[in-house]
Amino acid sequence: MPKPDTFQTPDDDTRALVRSLIESASEVVLATLRPDTATPYLSRVAMAVDPDGVPMTMVSNLAHHTAALEANSACSLMVEAPASKGDAMNHPRLTLHCHARIIDNDDPQRETLRDLFLAQRPKSKLYIDFPDFRFVRFEIENGLLNGGFGKAYLLAPSDIRH
Repeated sequence: MPKPDTFQTPDDDTRALVRSLIESASEVVLATLRPDTATPYLSRVAMAVDPDGVPMTMVSNLAHHTAALEANSACSLMVEAPASKGDAMNHPRLTLHCHARIIDNDDPQRETLRDLFLAQRPKSKLYIDFPDFRFVRFEIENGLLNGGFGKAYLLAPSDIRH
């Protein structure tokens, strides 16, 4: 990790950009470690947020990233601004370092998470009730925001959440 003094100090505008990126993201890139080799594994997953602004997704028991999260909850999420014109390196992007908490289907909070997910991702109605799908909440440790050229920030959880 780069030295902390290479980062700018987050301000209210930075925190607003972070929240905007998270709240507008319909999908993110999930990075896990393969349990058999510890090789990084990337996959694109649908994302929603709970009322506290905590990112969440659904995972299938058939997916490689699910086995990886069950073996090691440490993961990262890459959140990007929606595609737009110009140089992609000038557009903001956010990496969240997290621990995944898989919610089993018999957990009492499943129905609340289901309703929240459906409200934000209505197309998930096609598969949300398949028995092999479970919800995952991502507990954020910290984050890195690249707000465009020369705008790098190391973020505490308080800079990221509501």
